Amino acid sequence: MTVEPIRSTLATVSTDDTSLVLPTDKMQRTGQQRVLEQVKSIKRNKSKMVKKDSIPSPTCKCAVYMHTCVSYNNNNNNNKNNNNNKNNNNNNNNNNNNKPSLARMLVWQYLKTCFISKFKQVFMANASSAEGSLPNITLQEAVEFLSNSDISYQLCGASFIQHQTFTEESTKQEVWRLGGIPALIQLLKSDNSQLHQTAAAALRNLAFKDHSNKLEVDHCEGIEAILTLLRNSNDTETHKQLTGLLWNLSSADKLKPELIRNALPLLTETIVVPYSVWTDSNTNKLIDPEVFYNTTGCVRNLSCASEDERITMRSCPQLIDSLVTYIQTQMDRGEPDDKQSVENCVCILHNLSYQLETEAPEQFKQISVLDTRPKENNNKSLFSPKSSKTQKVRTDFKFPAMEKEKPEGVNWLYNQKTLQLYRSLLGSSQKEATLEACCGALQNLTASKSSLSTLMSQSFIEKLNGLPVISPLLISGNSSLQKTAMSLVGNMSRVSSLRGAMAKDVFPMVSSVLSNVTSNMIKSDSTIATACRVMQTLMLAEPETSKKMISPNLVESLTENSCVKEKMWH
Repeated sequence: MTVEPIRSTLATVSTDDTSLVLPTDKMQRTGQQRVLEQVKSIKRNKSKMVKKDSIPSPTCKCAVYMHTCVSYNNNNNNNKNNNNNKNNNNNNNNNNNNKPSLARMLVWQYLKTCFISKFKQVFMANASSAEGSLPNITLQEAVEFLSNSDISYQLCGASFIQHQTFTEESTKQEVWRLGGIPALIQLLKSDNSQLHQTAAAALRNLAFKDHSNKLEVDHCEGIEAILTLLRNSNDTETHKQLTGLLWNLSSADKLKPELIRNALPLLTETIVVPYSVWTDSNTNKLIDPEVFYNTTGCVRNLSCASEDERITMRSCPQLIDSLVTYIQTQMDRGEPDDKQSVENCVCILHNLSYQLETEAPEQFKQISVLDTRPKENNNKSLFSPKSSKTQKVRTDFKFPAMEKEKPEGVNWLYNQKTLQLYRSLLGSSQKEATLEACCGALQNLTASKSSLSTLMSQSFIEKLNGLPVISPLLISGNSSLQKTAMSLVGNMSRVSSLRGAMAKDVFPMVSSVLSNVTSNMIKSDSTIATACRVMQTLMLAEPETSKKMISPNLVESLTENSCVKEKMWH
């Protein structure tokens, strides 16, 4: 995406502001933070040796937010997200029980010394000092262990690689150079669930923030192996690792088409739908919340792909239906701010609403004009701003699909029930990424000058009373959320019949923003340009209301920043 240039504060022509949530790494925690969480987990349950820390990707964002395609997009976001796990083996998994092996002793030492004693004692003081408790082998030996016929050697090698790639970023490329990635992928094809978990966790670490390793996994036919194991395995821990691995892979643009084509249908059918929509046929298919969380993070990343990929995703059976159902269920439970799954789901809807009218024109053929009439105007003064030349025109539309009682698929993206859901989230969620995703989805639906955008704006402001939940976001301390909310208000201000209501709720907030503009903000912040345009539009529409809200501080701020802008032009 190219950065939008600052528009002149005198411009009256507004651009079609749309948004898309991109993968982001902004919210990812450091290695030491993740280790400290693992220590706490071990203290709670010494017998559970699986590292369960989860790193939001963006957005999702989102995600995570560009164009906004937030981001969230991750995170999300927007990427993006990674559960780095240190899985370990049990001696019962050894195929050769008649004689002790070096690998058995190494694995036992690794489990007992590293994961229990040192994680509790050494890592609490200094995460990096735990390396001395690892088996005394080299990375090359660990990679060689992966091809050994003894499962204990394979487990030892995979566990060592998993740990090293978690604590030392540089080892990721070394594992790639030594050929460790294809060897780990081969372990996904074994019959041992512990090998599955450990190999998947090691691959997950290798793919985390390493673009070349993501592509190497694909080059070695790793995606096919991952999906085959995900389809055939019933082990929850394995599912956690595989979906986390897919989440990390999904932030690579080159892999998105393949993942959308092959992984999305499987993830939707086996995870998203069963977890979101409980029916008599799937009540026994218990999906772990972390698996659903990882899956929605992966889908969130995929949803900010190209136009063709977005069209494919919108047509995925039950995907959009399940996402909306899950959000609504969490709202009914009073839990709009769960771990991050609601945020991921809203970011996906945000991205799938991007350029919706252009990419799915068949959805909007039934929009028709019911009535176009000027509003009554009692002031007939020739020189009044409310003279007949500037009378506000009210246009009403008929669009049965928007009011459909049982929407399906793409219809959910613009249905009245979804607008109500966004409105409810904006009034109840405390998570800024979720609020931004809601604003971004509405921003996309109101972006053009078409009948659809007008209808969406009218519905949200007049039927749903949406301004009270949007206006406070205009002065948010989160610049990304503020920018998205301001763009949404800018889009809706194009509808002349709404300007009277907007002047009362929006003008004070816009005035506050422009009263506190600094010279640095005016040089780079497109939010200021949008705010100036909104203020100009509302002042022309409602001069009497606007006059009462103009303060000396506002005038001084605008004057100073106009001088800054003039200097920039010269």
